Amino acid sequence: MAMALLLILLTLLAQVLVPMGRGTRRGATQIELQQLAQVAMDRLAADLSSAPRAGINLVPPANPASDPTLLSIQPLTTVTSTGGQEWSTTLALYRYDPVERKLYRRQWPPEPPSVGRLPQQDEPFFEQPNPPPPAAPIATELATLAVGGAVLAGHVESFTVDLSVDPPRLQLVLKLGEESFELTRRLMLRNVRY
Repeated sequence: MAMALLLILLTLLAQVLVPMGRGTRRGATQIELQQLAQVAMDRLAADLSSAPRAGINLVPPANPASDPTLLSIQPLTTVTSTGGQEWSTTLALYRYDPVERKLYRRQWPPEPPSVGRLPQQDEPFFEQPNPPPPAAPIATELATLAVGGAVLAGHVESFTVDLSVDPPRLQLVLKLGEESFELTRRLMLRNVRY
């Protein structure tokens, strides 16, 4: 009789504790995904909000399942009193690799430059003190330099930048195991009114 009572008590206790343990693990995974997405989205938003549309180039993948999405952002540093635009000499380069499920960020040119290294002949770089925003082919070349950049987020299921809507929309979906987290943000670009 005592054994049967102990067995019933242990069964009831296991039915309560096992789901609680699963819920704790799911909660920790959700928190991790949310934090990863928030940090990545904050960095993207900071870079994008410093540039007008003319300084943003998006190179969508030919095959979304295997090809990277490339994004180059050239900030506008100031607008002169005569209305001239002064562009930054650095670019923020983003590359989403769907195979690795990672979002990378790299600044070009890298800071600080390595001692004794000169740009290679086929490597794009800025010679002008105030370069214009890059044209699409140059942006494509520069964005491919994002290979080897810092990992901004892992576990990335999808990364979408929609510049065709006003205001532009960013979407980042992270997935780890069965848990996923989606973060969408609309943001204002520099010197543009909606």
